[in-house]
Amino acid sequence: LGSFSSSSSQFSPLLRDLKSEDGQKQLVALTELAEQLSFSSEEALISFPMETFIPLLVNLLGNPGCGDETTGQVMLLACRCLYNVVDILPPTARIIVGHGGLSVLCANLLNIEYIDVAELTVSTIELISEDQKVQVLKAGGLHAILTFLD
Repeated sequence: LGSFSSSSSQFSPLLRDLKSEDGQKQLVALTELAEQLSFSSEEALISFPMETFIPLLVNLLGNPGCGDETTGQVMLLACRCLYNVVDILPPTARIIVGHGGLSVLCANLLNIEYIDVAELTVSTIELISEDQKVQVLKAGGLHAILTFLD
């Protein structure tokens, strides 16, 4: 997908809506971002502003909103975006780790609210562990996954 290869200004509307307090705007932006990422390539992601989006995605996964019907969807889409980014460009695992993403992912496994989010969280931690083994262990990733599987 070549949509990431132009300037980062194309991401301004998505960024604005992800930062919004309006859960519906966040949901629409996350849906669009998840779709773009799912069809993306390593070449296309090179120009994607990771340092801007990853902290927002981690925050949305950890603090998905006001507990309404969109909460589970926001968490799932934020996790899916993180998964896709690491799957396509494994070194981005360092950015996720650097912004506290592992502790948020582990917390989601230790306090399961949505099973689909938990299942995707296991896959995301697994991908991160390929590049950041020690950090996953230090963050309690193995414990969280074993607890989830139990």
